[in-house]
Amino acid sequence: MTSRVTLYHLRPIFGVVLLSLFMASHASSLVRRNTGDATNYTPGLGSCGQTNTEADMVVAVHTPQCGKQISATYQGKTIKVKVVDTCPACAEGDLDLSPAAFGQWADASAYGPGRLHGVQWNYV
Repeated sequence: MTSRVTLYHLRPIFGVVLLSLFMASHASSLVRRNTGDATNYTPGLGSCGQTNTEADMVVAVHTPQCGKQISATYQGKTIKVKVVDTCPACAEGDLDLSPAAFGQWADASAYGPGRLHGVQWNYV
């Protein structure tokens, strides 16, 4: 008794291959983009358990995401920051940036507490 493989039997495999190719070619469009405001704060001992300074490229977000990296863009300029703290007062989608990070887009001292609208970002 011999086993004979036909195209009919290979249909499930072709489906998986086609789905994999589709997902790979559209991966960038599946990244969740967030839009919100950016503010600045003075980092210290954050809720993630590490101490940071104003010179560090760090961010606090609404929900705990310790250690994740964020790529954020404002008016065509992109920065990368690390999540080290939470910001319960921030709205979902907002970023609370260290002065070093906020200063990449605006002069934090000139803006005082500072708020920039329309910042787009995602986890990387």
